[in-house]
Amino acid sequence: MAAQPRNAENEVRLATSTILETLLDDAPRSHVTLSWLIDNLGARSFGIVMLLIGLVGLVPGASPLIGVLLAYPAIEMVMARPAPVLPSIIARRSIETPRLARLIERLIPVLHRLER
Repeated sequence: MAAQPRNAENEVRLATSTILETLLDDAPRSHVTLSWLIDNLGARSFGIVMLLIGLVGLVPGASPLIGVLLAYPAIEMVMARPAPVLPSIIARRSIETPRLARLIERLIPVLHRLER
C-alpha cells in the first residue's frame, strides 16, 4: 500500500496569496503587530520571514549578518515549531493596517505568478 501524501483527503492546502487576501478581514483597524501577523500566518510565516531576511541580504555588505539571521528560522523549522518565534522587541513592532493592506495588494499579483 503506497503512502498517501500528507494533504491528500482531509486537509486542503490554500495558496499563500489566498490566505493573505483574507488576512485583513480579522485585522484590527489601526495597526497590527508582527506577532499578530506571524500568529495568523502560522507555518506559512516561516517562508515570509525567510524571504524578508533574504531581501535584506541584497544590500551590499549585509550578507554575512543575513546568513546568520537566516539560520534562526531554519533551526526553528528543524525543531518542528508551528511558527517562528520572534524576539519580543521585534514581535511588538507594529504596522499600520492601511499600510499593510497596500503592501498585500502589491504582493498578491506577484504571489499569483509564483504559485502558478
